[in-house]
Amino acid sequence: MWNTILHIIFLSALAKAYKKEVSCKVSINEEFGKVCLLENVNLQTKVNIQDKSLKYVFFQNSKIEFFTDEFVEQLERIQFLNINDVGLEHIDGNILGSLNEMIVFWGSHNEIESVDDNAFNGCINLEMISLKFNKISFIHENAFNSLENLFKLDLSSNRLKHIGKIFKNLYSLIDLDLSSNHIEHLNDETFINLSNLYALSLAKNNLKFLNSKAFDPLVSLEYLNLCFNKSPIPIIYKRFLKYNVNMKKILLCNNKIKAIEREFFLNNKPSLDLILLRMNSCTNQDFTVSSKIIINNELMKFQLCYDNFVDYRV
Repeated sequence: MWNTILHIIFLSALAKAYKKEVSCKVSINEEFGKVCLLENVNLQTKVNIQDKSLKYVFFQNSKIEFFTDEFVEQLERIQFLNINDVGLEHIDGNILGSLNEMIVFWGSHNEIESVDDNAFNGCINLEMISLKFNKISFIHENAFNSLENLFKLDLSSNRLKHIGKIFKNLYSLIDLDLSSNHIEHLNDETFINLSNLYALSLAKNNLKFLNSKAFDPLVSLEYLNLCFNKSPIPIIYKRFLKYNVNMKKILLCNNKIKAIEREFFLNNKPSLDLILLRMNSCTNQDFTVSSKIIINNELMKFQLCYDNFVDYRV
């Protein structure tokens, strides 16, 4: 009985917490100008944005599990939508697409489990999406269709295991964060059409080996983080990153690497500064390029790795 009474009291208090109508609390941000804060909002709340010059909206103490046409209509002309930590469970592109002036979408720290077909349908001006710290285990191959202007995508700290060709239409992408997922394998077309990608993080995944061909389309890549994989990556072959001639930093720390083909260090990378290799099985040192000249002493540091590679071949 008391549990029932307490539950009723809780629901009553919760209903009072969300308001029927909310107006912006306006502040000034150096980067975004006038910013609109909306507090205690749910799907039944009427949002009142009187100042049509406001382009940035964010929510606090709110509960928005999904988007409805009525809710999204209240956010017309918004360019920066911050909907972090509101309990969002689903993104419907047929609804969200009406925000065709939106440039940045923050949807982190929510309850999203999948990103479905054309989730951002119509959001043709989007330049950045952050969906980190969700529960995403599935992304439809067409989820990011029509986002040809997107240059930054953060999918870190989710539950992705397979990623397929979900990035195939992101021609302008320069920054991709896939760290802290469960990714086991990269196929030859995982990064197809990402010729402008500059930075890629695959740290803290479950990669069991490195498919060299998967990285071939990344001709502009300068920064790659593959540290702290949960499964061992035992061997680094000479072909790995052979055609990524713009590389500056390659991070391979703590992957239980046992063997490295010596020619891996000799591939033509005139801009290379560092290969981070500490905390691996055959070495605890890093490969550094001083004055853009490969020094013999640097190569000698990894003799055990070369010897192990010969043993593996035998």
